[in-house]
Amino acid sequence: MLNRTDTPKIFISYSWNPIQNKIWVIELANRLMSDGVHVILDVWDFKEGHDKYTFMEKMVNDANIKRVLMICNKEYAEKANSRTGGVGTESMIISPEVYRESDQEKFIPILKEFDENNKPYLPTFVESRKYLDFSDYSVYEEKYEELLRNIFDKPKYQRPPLGTQPTYLTSDEPILMRTSNKVKRIKNALIAGNTNIEFLFEDYIDDFFNSLNDFHILDFSENELPLDEIIYNNIMNLKILRNDFIDFYKLMIRIRENYIAEITHKIFQRLINFLNSHYEYSKLKSYTNENLCLDHFRFVIWESFLYVCTILIEHERFDILCYLLKNKFIRKTNDGEKVVVDYDYFNFIIESLDKSRNKRLKLNKISLSADLLKTRADLKDLPFSDLVQTDLLLYYISLFHIELNHQRFKWFPQLSIYNSNLNIALIKKAKSQIFFEKIKCLFYVNDVNELKLTLDEITKNENKYSRELYYHIPPIKEGFSYYEIGSI
Repeated sequence: MLNRTDTPKIFISYSWNPIQNKIWVIELANRLMSDGVHVILDVWDFKEGHDKYTFMEKMVNDANIKRVLMICNKEYAEKANSRTGGVGTESMIISPEVYRESDQEKFIPILKEFDENNKPYLPTFVESRKYLDFSDYSVYEEKYEELLRNIFDKPKYQRPPLGTQPTYLTSDEPILMRTSNKVKRIKNALIAGNTNIEFLFEDYIDDFFNSLNDFHILDFSENELPLDEIIYNNIMNLKILRNDFIDFYKLMIRIRENYIAEITHKIFQRLINFLNSHYEYSKLKSYTNENLCLDHFRFVIWESFLYVCTILIEHERFDILCYLLKNKFIRKTNDGEKVVVDYDYFNFIIESLDKSRNKRLKLNKISLSADLLKTRADLKDLPFSDLVQTDLLLYYISLFHIELNHQRFKWFPQLSIYNSNLNIALIKKAKSQIFFEKIKCLFYVNDVNELKLTLDEITKNENKYSRELYYHIPPIKEGFSYYEIGSI
């Protein structure tokens, strides 16, 4: 086995003091040997009659030695810096090669300990080098794997294939939407004190849908790019329209009239109708991937729904949020049949990204859609962490809906792969009985006792609803701070 051409050879430079260090090095060498690495070690290879300087020089300069591991403890660093003992001899040979080595990979410091000031014990000539930290025994296995991957050139994280530049970066003309000046017009009307501006809202919404329509994929069969690349480029180009829509919606909810809740619901109903009509058109054109041709629209609709819900929560417009989440929507099936759906309809799975693009570019993402949404979440007043909380809240609300109606409806929180904080701000505020009264409509209950009874029932069936895998979805009682809600 050791004569195979693909077996890497390495040399280990170390101090024999203290004796525990020598034992540790021999154990490391034994394990590397068992894992297919040919280790050159003085206790095995430096024989009687050998010249020490010649032996060390050969180990350092031999082109067949792929890596030189320097086991850096206190004794090693001190002897290397003072050029004393066997380590000093090795250092005089190694240090010129370290400075001369062009690929920067042959000499690897293996750190064994830190000094009293938490400074690593490293010889001066490798202080600027990246080292592998073996000082903490609790992460030994992780570091050993990292070392082994380095020796065999099998990194854990590999650079993905290079994609193509988004079209909006190379376009000579800036992307302008039909809605570009409409938001300013609405803002000026509000400043002027004009509250009778429903017609301006309707005018904006019409232009919003006309702008969306400009991104319909007319003939995929004639396009040289892969479909997932076209979808991705369209999503990026639609970001301007998304931002414009968010600005519009934040202005619209400043109006305290009841019709704002109805307009909000109508916008998303119209988005469903928009998808239905474009699906029919794609079928008429006999596209091979007529369903996936709409994925850029699905992504932006899913993203916009999360933003709208987040805006309503931030502005405490729970009247509109309840109206949006409780009222049904109508969609057409692929067979043209009209069916009633709940808000979970907008929780789209974007197959062209999560399957096609993820596989084609070998990105190995858990959810490329969630990753892209995170990348695009660059609005300072609506941070990504707020979207993650909204996503989880919509999941919890959907469980109340299941318990109430015994249906299989459920919003799956795709962004929960980024959920590092189990606390949902809105629910934490519900410690206050006054605040609970504001939000209780979201959970189909009249008081705290009814909420807790429903939570008990949901908990009995929660395993049926939960799908953890790589997602961080805390149990609903934990997410709701069960014993604290309504306690103040």
